[in-house]
Amino acid sequence: MVAFAVWENHAAEPILTLHLFENRAFTVAVVLSFLVGIALFGALTFLPLYAQGVLGYSAQDSGLVLAPLMVGFVLGSLVGGQLTTRTGRYKLQTVIGMVVAVVGMFLLSRLSADSTFSQALVAMVVTGVGVGAVFPTLSVVVQSAFPYRMLGTANAGRQFFNNLGAVVGVPVMATIVIETLKNELPRHLPATIGSKLAGSIASGAEGLIAGQNQGLSQAFGRLPPAIIHDVLSAVRVSLAIGVERAFFLGTALAALGVVVALFLPEIPLRGTIQDHPTS
Repeated sequence: MVAFAVWENHAAEPILTLHLFENRAFTVAVVLSFLVGIALFGALTFLPLYAQGVLGYSAQDSGLVLAPLMVGFVLGSLVGGQLTTRTGRYKLQTVIGMVVAVVGMFLLSRLSADSTFSQALVAMVVTGVGVGAVFPTLSVVVQSAFPYRMLGTANAGRQFFNNLGAVVGVPVMATIVIETLKNELPRHLPATIGSKLAGSIASGAEGLIAGQNQGLSQAFGRLPPAIIHDVLSAVRVSLAIGVERAFFLGTALAALGVVVALFLPEIPLRGTIQDHPTS
């Protein structure tokens, strides 16, 4: 990253103009975009896994469980957009949106193997509303912070950091889930299972995280029918603990976003493409 920054600072046509970071509104907005990206894409990635591996939904239905998250996102965007349009101000709603996102991520982090879809639904809607209230607002702030000729560059920079949040956050969360699964699964498996078979089950469960359930199916095929239910319960509990911890990381990062949002400056919003920012 340091080498990239040095290179970009001396490049004739840089990919990311570092002078953009001299603008406080842009700097705060891209940091928030990074944190929101982790929260949003983390939820999009691991909620279907939770639905399929813990709640027992099919692969097709586990994708549909994201609908409440998207409904909340749309509602948050509509309300946030209307408030920004009517008041011309955005800082308070950004802070409130991040607080709501923290609450939503915390509710997601409390989901367990015994939770119901109704509990997950509430957590998803709350998370979606919070993220939805913040995400579009950051784009408006960045567009209002620079002259019209720089809008493309500035907004692309913000979007880059949003995507970077997904690229960085999802693998970190996946590592947490996998490592938790490795540590927790042996503790919950029946004592009658040998270490070799337990290793096969663990490997198969890890493959489930990557969307590959063949290994887990093969491991189950070698199990005595009498203990299949106990093994399945062990996988569900261990996977739920891993997802809980991943969402707890998302909660902590969203809480950091609340602090960052407090430093977001209020600038006049652009009314037309001819308007120029005053700062």
